Amino acid sequence: MSLEEWTSRGVVMYIIQKIDSTNRRCYVARSGSKDSYTGYLQHARVYASRSQAEADKCPENEMVVELSDETMRR
Repeated sequence: MSLEEWTSRGVVMYIIQKIDSTNRRCYVARSGSKDSYTGYLQHARVYASRSQAEADKCPENEMVVELSDETMRR
């Protein structure tokens, strides 16, 4: 099932977004990806809970973002 299908069903998931001074949207990529970050939300690593995402983020330059149906439309 795609991210869009999960969020449209009300399932709450989280991703980690890089805080970037250029205002580009960069997300932590899925495990096993060639690069650490991706510009595509569909290729971002997804977490089932905020606490899991918080544990994995780098506090200096990353923040946890809740995925919602609204987020998916951006």
